Amino acid sequence: MVTCICITGLFPQDLFISLRTIYITSLLFKWVLTNCRMDNEVMVVTNPLVNVRITSSFSSFESRRRFNRGITIAELKGLLEINVGVPASCMDLEIFSTTNKFLLKMDNDDALFGSYPVDDECRIHVIDRSGGQASELFDSSKVEKFELPDDEYEKRT
Repeated sequence: MVTCICITGLFPQDLFISLRTIYITSLLFKWVLTNCRMDNEVMVVTNPLVNVRITSSFSSFESRRRFNRGITIAELKGLLEINVGVPASCMDLEIFSTTNKFLLKMDNDDALFGSYPVDDECRIHVIDRSGGQASELFDSSKVEKFELPDDEYEKRT
């Protein structure tokens, strides 16, 4: 356990140091300065980027993307809109573990993406609340097709 104290008045900002830094090398001193906090909070240092799998309720395709943990859920939805074709305002997001176990819904648009339990290779599932408008993109039965009669085709070959 590292005990931290605050020395004020020496620098423009408060300087947090460990009581043991007097006997420790400067490299460790830099680590203690970086990791000790006066409010006794635990600081978790993780990779700022996370690789996730993306699925949606209307498509069987899975894609992979890398996102910054520092973006908000609203920003994440905007980025996902390009991938899945659902307007950000019509998305519900769910997060699944790397073993596809449901963890929770990501329903706070102002929360940071990194505040949710996201790890590399976890899965974000996009649920379409648009009333099926986006799923119509994959319905080829509503697309007018060009048909060429057999005799016309024979003339062209």
